[in-house]
Amino acid sequence: LGDSLRTKIFTQSGSDFVHSVQQTMDGGYIMTGFGALGPGGNIAPNIYLIKTDPYGDIEWFNTYDADTSWDMAFSVQQTADQGYIVAGIISLLPYDSCDIYLIKTDSLGDTLWTKTYGGADNEYSEEVRLTPDGGYIIVGGTDSYGMGAFDVYIIKTDSLGDTLWTRTFGGYDDDYGNSIDKTNDGGYIIAGMTRSYGVGSSDIYVIKVDSLGDTLWTFVTGGVNHDDAWDVIQTVDGGYAIVGDTGNFGANYVDCFLMRRRRRWSGR
Repeated sequence: LGDSLRTKIFTQSGSDFVHSVQQTMDGGYIMTGFGALGPGGNIAPNIYLIKTDPYGDIEWFNTYDADTSWDMAFSVQQTADQGYIVAGIISLLPYDSCDIYLIKTDSLGDTLWTKTYGGADNEYSEEVRLTPDGGYIIVGGTDSYGMGAFDVYIIKTDSLGDTLWTRTFGGYDDDYGNSIDKTNDGGYIIAGMTRSYGVGSSDIYVIKVDSLGDTLWTFVTGGVNHDDAWDVIQTVDGGYAIVGDTGNFGANYVDCFLMRRRRRWSGR
């Protein structure tokens, strides 16, 4: 009924943020985020990975700091080997640009390998998902590739994080990818926001791609103010559900929305 049954607070020194949670195979939870203060008083943020039991009690709390770097994590998934894949960003000194950062761990959170992806400018990741072939799909944004200032960026990797292909989507203004989900046909559905298309300061941007990342269709909707999509899933009937925030269609300056759509939209 919406009542809180149990609340837990997780903190080290300084400011701490958690951005992603998933229930694990043993009934517990895995969370990832970052803290503004790390080991030794380092003021640069470090990635956190927190494993709890089913009651929210901590089993382990790991911190990842790539030496002289600025690290943040936004998404975590448990893998088939009961380890974890974590996606975020990394910026090396002098912190002039960011790259996408992928960490693979074992079941205790110990690092097995790391990968970075990016070009001369900035890249970020919002979400990582497992793919049926044992690899990973990452969605975020890029300022190094594509047409505009920022473009939606997806990276498909193998099981070791090596790049199989990448795709960019967008126009000559800013476009961001916030969420990705596997679809029943072997492709992917992506949701985010666009300033290149539509009528507002930002509009909802939905992209359907095939298994190789090639565009099948896109959909843009919104009003004259901002509209942003933050998460998308495929529903059991093959359609899609999207959540986000809108400055156009609610009663307040910013409101939450849930959008339910059929299997295919018409184009832009």
